[in-house]
Amino acid sequence: MEFIVNIYEKKVMGIIRALILYRIIILSGKKKEKIEKMFVKFLKLTEIINDQIGGKGLKHFNNDILKWTTSSISTDLEDYFIIPKFEPKDFLYLFLITYNEEKENKEVNVKRCKGFLFKNNQDDEELLTILYESLNVYEQQELNNLEKSQFQNYIRKIGISLFKLIMPDVYDENTFNEYSYSELVKRLEEEEKNLEDNVKKSKINIIHKMNLDIIKNILICFTLATIHEQNYNSNIKLTYEDIDFFKKKNWNKNMMSENPGMTFWLTKNYSSFYINLISKIDSNNCFITEDNKISFWYFQIRIVSNIHIFEYNCYNQKNVEINNEKINVGKELEENGMKVEEFIKNSIIDLLKKKNL
Repeated sequence: MEFIVNIYEKKVMGIIRALILYRIIILSGKKKEKIEKMFVKFLKLTEIINDQIGGKGLKHFNNDILKWTTSSISTDLEDYFIIPKFEPKDFLYLFLITYNEEKENKEVNVKRCKGFLFKNNQDDEELLTILYESLNVYEQQELNNLEKSQFQNYIRKIGISLFKLIMPDVYDENTFNEYSYSELVKRLEEEEKNLEDNVKKSKINIIHKMNLDIIKNILICFTLATIHEQNYNSNIKLTYEDIDFFKKKNWNKNMMSENPGMTFWLTKNYSSFYINLISKIDSNNCFITEDNKISFWYFQIRIVSNIHIFEYNCYNQKNVEINNEKINVGKELEENGMKVEEFIKNSIIDLLKKKNL
């Protein structure tokens, strides 16, 4: 029973990752260059989160991250941020999703559904039959560790299986089996162009339109597979150099000097926020620091303590009274076109950049 549950959980996670890929495809308008650009950024999530350590954000911080972190999402302490580890089989669920349905008489039926890329397509039965007959064999297969790193090889198999069924007149097994990955991509691009030319000449029928959609979607997956193999680095993990802010009550000077943003923010909010937080995160479910998981409150603090968005309260307390005389401590700097807050902020950023060169 535990084995069955484990397989089901793996499949659900694969479908969720396929949905992420689908969203990238849709948000990029199915344009190759935009898909490449967006997926490359997505694969840098670990680097982006690590860049926020201690409130630094020297490379990847921007207002979009700030807005998403502080405005768009409300969280509990138990919530966590997980970076998906894509697997080749995730691509299968862009084409076909199956699940078992048990009837009252204990008979189990296999339910077939179109994958995310075809959910809006017409001609459900015809298309579903093609997808199922071509790809169901891959649904039954479990990938070993080596195969889980071979994205291009996996989508190559899917592409050939689909092409064999939808275009038998031009499919030659010996030729296609000898194609390299790049040669197969080129051949499918040629067939895509032929079908598109027929569309322009109004010679295309419903079946041809369906075949064109299938080939286009195969090529989209080829793009994603290539980007993943070229850009994903499994050795890059989430790191936690600022963890002692929440693990130790006494902060050492080196940690504070390395992370001035978080030091300032936590000190500023020490009594109203920090003490209350520390008393609640003893539970393991409230403080997650894994290779690809981080408690979301932890990530939020990294963002809101970023030195680029600091308010040093210079203007609220700009006039300082010394010996019964009010002195504008920011006047000289402002006269030269530089605001006090900007001067402090830029100085800290410059020092950090020099230190990290």
